[in-house]
Amino acid sequence: MRSLRARVLFALLVVVGSFGVALGLNALELARIGRSLDLVNDVYLPLAGTSSRMGAAVERGDLAPLLADAREILAGARTEEPEERAALNAAQRQVAEVETAWSERAAVGSGPVHEEILQLGTLADSRITAVSDKTSRAQSAAVRTAIGSGGVAAAVAALVLVAARRALRPVERMTAAVRQMAEGQLAPELDLIGDDEIATLGRAVSTMARAVAERDAERDRRMRSERLAMVGQMLAQVTHEVRNPLNALSLNAELLLEDVRGAEFPARESATTLAKGLMGEIRRLEAVTERYLDLARRPAVAVAPEDPAALVRSVVGVEEEVLRRAGVDVSVVIEGAVGTVEMDGGVVRRALLNLLQNAAQSGAKRVVVRVARAGTGVLLSVEDDGPGVPSAAQPLLFEPFYTTRVDGTGLGLAIARQSIEDAGGTLTFRAGVRGSVFEIRTSPRPPAP
Repeated sequence: MRSLRARVLFALLVVVGSFGVALGLNALELARIGRSLDLVNDVYLPLAGTSSRMGAAVERGDLAPLLADAREILAGARTEEPEERAALNAAQRQVAEVETAWSERAAVGSGPVHEEILQLGTLADSRITAVSDKTSRAQSAAVRTAIGSGGVAAAVAALVLVAARRALRPVERMTAAVRQMAEGQLAPELDLIGDDEIATLGRAVSTMARAVAERDAERDRRMRSERLAMVGQMLAQVTHEVRNPLNALSLNAELLLEDVRGAEFPARESATTLAKGLMGEIRRLEAVTERYLDLARRPAVAVAPEDPAALVRSVVGVEEEVLRRAGVDVSVVIEGAVGTVEMDGGVVRRALLNLLQNAAQSGAKRVVVRVARAGTGVLLSVEDDGPGVPSAAQPLLFEPFYTTRVDGTGLGLAIARQSIEDAGGTLTFRAGVRGSVFEIRTSPRPPAP
């Protein structure tokens, strides 16, 4: 039965039918008991009373009225049971024997009338006893039937209740899923089997939940993109105003360093050190302004066939020596056949470089880069054994300008995630058994602007 309504109606009919059968069996037993009691009350008890009065009537010579009463009692008896019909026929024959014996006594002055009357009374008493025993057995059978049929009906009702509970369990799951969506949480997937109304509704709820989650994710992506674009524009303006003075400072610092190196005076070494320090700070400021410009540029997505395994090995090869000097051991694990995928290799390369540098700067001693196929894209995971990210800081990890390092700008992860999302992928974080795990998932199709 595919329809929930049909199943509910069927269950109701089963319960009603079970109780109906139980009541019907009990009614049949009660009817049998009632008919047996009617025979006792209407036939055998009056017949026994009549036979007990016949002895005295014989002595008075007034037996005929009692014989007429006995015939009348037996004539009104009705039963469908063969045993009772045989007993009534025997009683009628015995009354006839009493009447014959009474006629002989009236004709010849003697006859076995008392013996025949005694047999009639004995027959009535035996039938009273037999019917009483049968009634008692029937009553016990009725009780057993009532208990059994009631137990069966209760078991059927329990099974129907369990089935109804099982059928309505998906409704509870859908209610919880809708409540989670109302609270702004991601609802679980409802993997309901079947094609009834509840399963159809469950699949519709799952579809709606996915649509809501995708809409919220797209809305968040757009909001982050717009926020970063606005911040990038502001920083581009600031950077434009700062770069010209920085260029002048850099040029003057280089000239100063050349003059210091070419002059002879007592503080030459300290002056040279100061000039070099000034040059270093200027280079650092130039690097910061370059990062600000990266945030403002937002280059167009360039999707092309790439070999993810070769790309990862290339990035690790470039950074391996730097990481080795920092005491970091890097390994690459290729899981299965990855092949070639459509993705923006430049974006992935820059994001992977940023993640490797972050791992080294966080104090990690071992980094594992895993590459695996994920549908039409690829999954790159960077796992390190560093101190990890505090739980309070995890929600802010990809926010612009948030950093846990004194010399950090807080833009690396923000730019990396935005670039990956612009290319249609995702960059996510999760805490590892030790350290942190960053995962890059690529997509061959960038999202619509």
